[in-house]
Amino acid sequence: MAALLPGARFRIMQYNVLAKRYARNMEPWFLYDGLRSEGDEDRAKAIIARHAARRPDGSYTYAGWPKYAEGILTAKEIENVERRNERDFPFERRAPRLLEVIKEADPDVFSLVECDEYEAFWRGRLEELGYGSVWHKRPRASAPDGCCLGFRERDWALDAHKTISYDDHDRAALMGVLRRIDTGERFVFVSTHLARNPESLKQQGVRLRQVAQLMRELHTFYKEQGIDTAEVPAIVAGDLNAESLQEVTAVAAAVCGLRDLDVHPLLFASNEVPSPVTSQTMRRKSRIDYVVFSDNGLLERVDDDKAPPPLNEEACIPDATHPSDHLPVIGSFRFADKAARSLFCARRVVRDILEVTAPRPLLCGEVALAFEALGGRGAEETARNAYENGLCAEGDVDKLRDAIDVPRDDERPHLFLHHAHTAALERSAGVDAAARLAFRFFDRDDDGFVARGELFKTLETILPADVFSEAAVDRIFAAVDRDHDGKISPEEFAQALRHAAGERERRDAVSRRDRRGRLGSAC
Repeated sequence: MAALLPGARFRIMQYNVLAKRYARNMEPWFLYDGLRSEGDEDRAKAIIARHAARRPDGSYTYAGWPKYAEGILTAKEIENVERRNERDFPFERRAPRLLEVIKEADPDVFSLVECDEYEAFWRGRLEELGYGSVWHKRPRASAPDGCCLGFRERDWALDAHKTISYDDHDRAALMGVLRRIDTGERFVFVSTHLARNPESLKQQGVRLRQVAQLMRELHTFYKEQGIDTAEVPAIVAGDLNAESLQEVTAVAAAVCGLRDLDVHPLLFASNEVPSPVTSQTMRRKSRIDYVVFSDNGLLERVDDDKAPPPLNEEACIPDATHPSDHLPVIGSFRFADKAARSLFCARRVVRDILEVTAPRPLLCGEVALAFEALGGRGAEETARNAYENGLCAEGDVDKLRDAIDVPRDDERPHLFLHHAHTAALERSAGVDAAARLAFRFFDRDDDGFVARGELFKTLETILPADVFSEAAVDRIFAAVDRDHDGKISPEEFAQALRHAAGERERRDAVSRRDRRGRLGSAC
């Protein structure tokens, strides 16, 4: 591959490589050629129960293969399981093919999760392919795997990185600042692996807490590195073990917004690389691996012919072709130039103010960039510029002018756009899709309302211990329950989230203004 040129695409890959330790067909979540894909639910449940069974002293009742399968699988089926294991599962057989997947994808930056054998295998082999890498083991002592962040050393430099071990589970994350050597353009990349078992509602709570922690840690990392979220985008790649990314981000954003936590704005405004089902075994066909990126105009996603095709419906991987039980997720990006970013932000601000779409909170710096594209000295000129740039219809010019004709900040004239946008945010009515998803998670008894106890249980599940308290729950409940009837309706919930977003937006605007003022430059 030739060296990158200014404006050239760069490719991101996420890949769960199936750790050597867990790659055994004799594990109850595999058992290929023993259990059938259909009609064996009862036998599968019985095997899983046996596999987990423990004696009073904590030791496993059916320790070792094939004890937990005997009497459930026939002798022939046990033989078939063992034969399939020898053919498709050993790391020594899979390792060369895993490297071929990486070579075929040709990523510039990648995340490998469930990655063990790092020092013995991965580090040296990646170096031979021209990649530098860092690795972070998950905290559980008995777990040898972790997250690996790799980058093409010819084109990219890793300026800084940070490791994270999640507080309440045995998973980890790794984040780093990647800089293009030729242009100096940067983004922050995160590799992570969240709590297992996407089908488990209990584990969903663990994943939500991990997402909240990750967004706090990412916010802190930006501050530690002196990086502005309005100038440097973030990309998160990982096996998130979540079948609905929308639900995870909506609930985590609601919790962090209601508690007013300092988190990275990616939580509130993100996009994702589309992909087919990423994990397909005998009992699971799920899209649980993602590449998620900042939706603030800093990155443009471009089409990529390296994305793997969907699997056959009957396929159970790993197999002779696919060396892992996951498919990679591959996406290509380019850094947007300043003019494109400004126009992107201007379009979003104008559409929100005109209420073409339900307004969403603006990220720090979006209004300032929008003003650069519109450039008006007042409401009349700004509205006319919006029309001339194709951002609104001619019939909307007067409406836009009236909406932004608000008191101006003499020191920072662009803030009249900010005031108009926050007004649109707070006057928007109804319950949008994200609020509905979050409300459903809070409404544990599904009666259409959130009682104080439900709010308590949800916040207790997701909020980090250092910010959770009963007094905080009481304050939140009192603020959200506007009609004081002892329960929170979907409309009250959505209104509270909009208010929290408006307050966050105002705070960000002031913070950015002050920061720019200290630096002696215009916002």
